[in-house]
Amino acid sequence: MSVALDYSIAFNAARLERAGQSDLHDASDYYWVNFPIFPRRFELRLAPLSWLDVGGDAGWLDGGFDVRFGLPSRPHRFLAGNLALGARSGEPGTFKDTKATHSLWGRVEAYPLLYESFDAWGLSATHRGMLALGINSGVFYHQVAEPEDPREPMEGPGFSAVQILRQELRLEAAIGYWFKPRRIPALLAGVEPYWVLAGEHPQDAYHQKWGVVLVLRGALVFPFEPAAAAPARP
Repeated sequence: MSVALDYSIAFNAARLERAGQSDLHDASDYYWVNFPIFPRRFELRLAPLSWLDVGGDAGWLDGGFDVRFGLPSRPHRFLAGNLALGARSGEPGTFKDTKATHSLWGRVEAYPLLYESFDAWGLSATHRGMLALGINSGVFYHQVAEPEDPREPMEGPGFSAVQILRQELRLEAAIGYWFKPRRIPALLAGVEPYWVLAGEHPQDAYHQKWGVVLVLRGALVFPFEPAAAAPARP
């Protein structure tokens, strides 16, 4: 069993057309602020078999479930990898604006061995790269901030934004670094770009073709296991 916390920050460029007004250009892959409360998600994973594990997570905006089939990491084994399949929904999230989001995804993950370190007790740490490619399809949340109108005084803190729910088909990739010491939490840091292959929005007013997510994840395994433990998906 393992428990994990992750934190992520998203970046993208979007354009929103407005009838009779100038277009809005802004980042849009966030909910009100682009620095979410830590942690972004809490995850629990179970591995009933060496080649199979299942996991569930919950966060401020959504929750999800996934299953992975693959080749686990072992000492001196160059390549570990998984076929991962999962689903996400905004229903478990905290905010009503994002509860209509949902998606199904699948991807192939590879963890090539970069370096192993040893001490008098054996393998002390494993360093692996992370490479992944997959498809994600569903309804995603975006928001585009509106400029303040000096003729309309603000009625409290905050700002005005256009909220958008859009059906999308995405091609997603990931590249990163995974580090597993013998007895302290494993760390994964990654960059996950995506490209919108198809997107539908009423009146075709919202335009966005790409995005990138920076992910940092820490995982603790119970009971403690050797440094060869299989990497966990961010």
